[in-house]
Amino acid sequence: MAVCVIRRHGLLWRCLAGNGRCPRPGCALGSSHRLAWMKSTRPASRLWTVTRTVIRDFSFEIGWFRGIFQTGLAANNVEYRLSGRIRMKIVSLVLFLFCSGCAAMDAGLQPASGGSGVPGRAAYIDTVTGMEFTAVPGGCFLMGDVLDIGDSYERPVHEVCLSELRIGTYEVTQAQWQRVMGDNPSRFKSCGQYCPVENVSYSDVQGFIEKLNAQSGRNYRLPTEAEWEYACRGGGKPQKFCGGEDVEDVAWYAANSFSSPQPVGQKRPNGLGIYDMSGNVSEWVQDYMYNYLPNKADNPTGPSAGTFHIVRGGAWDVTADATRSSYRNYVASESRKSDLGFRLVAPLAP
Repeated sequence: MAVCVIRRHGLLWRCLAGNGRCPRPGCALGSSHRLAWMKSTRPASRLWTVTRTVIRDFSFEIGWFRGIFQTGLAANNVEYRLSGRIRMKIVSLVLFLFCSGCAAMDAGLQPASGGSGVPGRAAYIDTVTGMEFTAVPGGCFLMGDVLDIGDSYERPVHEVCLSELRIGTYEVTQAQWQRVMGDNPSRFKSCGQYCPVENVSYSDVQGFIEKLNAQSGRNYRLPTEAEWEYACRGGGKPQKFCGGEDVEDVAWYAANSFSSPQPVGQKRPNGLGIYDMSGNVSEWVQDYMYNYLPNKADNPTGPSAGTFHIVRGGAWDVTADATRSSYRNYVASESRKSDLGFRLVAPLAP
């Protein structure tokens, strides 16, 4: 039986359609469809009746509710195919379509504001992987526990000044890793190709960067810790999470992730249009672990050697506190974890 669930502002509707399979033609395992197909076939007519007036005003996502159906079905995730790259957004509305024996459909909706959260902020798209990068203007900010709610290793708060940069709009996905490296090391392969790649060590990431640079002729790299926090906070704003004060709006974490990473770009972006800097997977940064100093710093890069590297952002399996914008964690440089991935910085020169 197909079960359709709509969740909007905490309200929950349930509607049933089908008897062991989807009631309309064209819904096959692995298939994808555009909005016109959904309107014409109405795979769950009661679902459409409830949402048809809402769809005009809100972007929405169709996907699998993890943990209810068998792994084979949970492996299929929605693809948003717009202008040759993935664009995903949710604005106050999350729509899940579950079909026992059929695939999730490609909604094909144009996200609000053109899809990146802030119009015109996409600075560069990598020609090898399709990775999108967002411009982050240079400036100075107070780095660390500016809200005085964190741990001692998030202090002292200190001034940092940074040059302009371009940082990945999304975490690097499994498909992008596969395209460069020819394999997929992720433990959550069933999550789908648009889920973040994980289970990669710092050295693995450096190998990916080396190959990508050779293929693209560019000089990609990991962000420094300071660049990461500055971008997360939308240019250094004193925000609790990367994009606001409500963790539910911006992050996949233990309380809402269904015990798995999720496809990138589904939560609300921060003010610069960057997604998933809080939650989903923690992210490697360039710096070895070190204690903050009170001194002002210009484009700091951290120590030149060490045993542990800093990871930022928190992940799908941690508490909300660990997804805060100033929260610091560190792991051994050769660690491979199912909640640890990365995003890149692109060079400014074209």
